[in-house]
Amino acid sequence: MLRYVALFLCTASILKATEGAFPLYLNGYNVPKSGYMPPPGLYARNDIYHHNGHVKGSVIGGLATVKANVKISFDVLGLTYISHLKLLEANIGCGVIVPVGRINVHGTLSATIPTVGTQTNALGIPVPQLQLQSITKKKHQVAHGIADTLVIPFMLGWHAPAYDLHIIAFQGVFIPTGKFDKNKIANMGQNHYALETDAGFTWLSTKWGTEVSAITGITTNFTNHKIHYKSGAGWHTDFYIGQYVTSNLEIGLSGYWFYQLTPDSGKGAKLLNGFRSRVLGLGPSISYEFTVAKVPVTVNARYFKETHSKNYLKGDTFYLTVTVPIP
Repeated sequence: MLRYVALFLCTASILKATEGAFPLYLNGYNVPKSGYMPPPGLYARNDIYHHNGHVKGSVIGGLATVKANVKISFDVLGLTYISHLKLLEANIGCGVIVPVGRINVHGTLSATIPTVGTQTNALGIPVPQLQLQSITKKKHQVAHGIADTLVIPFMLGWHAPAYDLHIIAFQGVFIPTGKFDKNKIANMGQNHYALETDAGFTWLSTKWGTEVSAITGITTNFTNHKIHYKSGAGWHTDFYIGQYVTSNLEIGLSGYWFYQLTPDSGKGAKLLNGFRSRVLGLGPSISYEFTVAKVPVTVNARYFKETHSKNYLKGDTFYLTVTVPIP
């Protein structure tokens, strides 16, 4: 019995131990033109981001299950600086991405725990008997404020105009700027550092106006010492195929694929069998370019419907992105 009581108590922390079944990297953030580094200068980008998802996990033959419905709404501010300096024929840049917003979590934990009771037989003798006890626990919490910040101290961008090809690579670090409370299931931060290593390309035909872009990267998580838990390394890829239908308007298909390369480790991870995650998202994208007071502005809207998920907040993702240079 004690084994199953421990199982229940461990499963009760699934939502916070697995970091809400959601990675630090915002899938779908870097499409379209994900491999293109703009000319030297300072650029501002703002994203309205919304994800509405749900997750269901089970452990040890379905004895315990956890369900969660989560709504994440962020306003994501990004600043990028591209210098005139070059390294290996590439322009050098840096940047920072800061999400601010709200996370709303509804969680339900159900467990069936075997207990030992007694039943009197025909002779009036108490006889031990195995019984099953069902327990359900519900939680609803909301968190708001700043989330974890991505700092990119170093990025490189190459351009091969003869081939309409652009390549980018960068090394970033997630800083735990978001608030974390181990006793809560809704947290703005994940209370650990992580390395973000990415590389991507954009092929944009100057003849046909066709674009093919993709960026792939690995997020290497460190340990959350407050709960003694470490999420496995995640591999993510954002991709896009689009076509300019006018000189200002581009439409296309965008998508992302996330796959957890290594299992989670630490307290409770073995009971969850490593809790590896994966998801595929696909949907339309539309971009429009115009000028305001001689300042070029790009607006992009994209929507993703998720499928092929496991241990992930499967649902819908929406972005509205505005990018402008700062004179």
